[in-house]
Amino acid sequence: MKDLQHLCLVTCFGAVFVLGGPGSGKGTQCALIKAKYGYTHLSSGDLLRDEVKSGSQLGVALDTTMKNGDLVPTEVRLTHPPLSFQPISTSPQSNQNME
Repeated sequence: MKDLQHLCLVTCFGAVFVLGGPGSGKGTQCALIKAKYGYTHLSSGDLLRDEVKSGSQLGVALDTTMKNGDLVPTEVRLTHPPLSFQPISTSPQSNQNME
């Protein structure tokens, strides 16, 4: 079993937010929560990859950013639907996101 000390589960307004770094077990925990409680799992990474697959202008820009290994800016993630939906699992993108 993964070391869960670096994983944080927060409940707010009937949603469960699962926070942690890459490889910390967010997806695993979300799958368990979904199976047990019937929640819908929204992953910021999945939403970004779906936007890239759509071929939209934003998707092309995201593809370039992600292929370069850069982080998608917070302002893009918060202002462009469907990316602006609050995810149930995400990795903090910067120290600013941790505050």
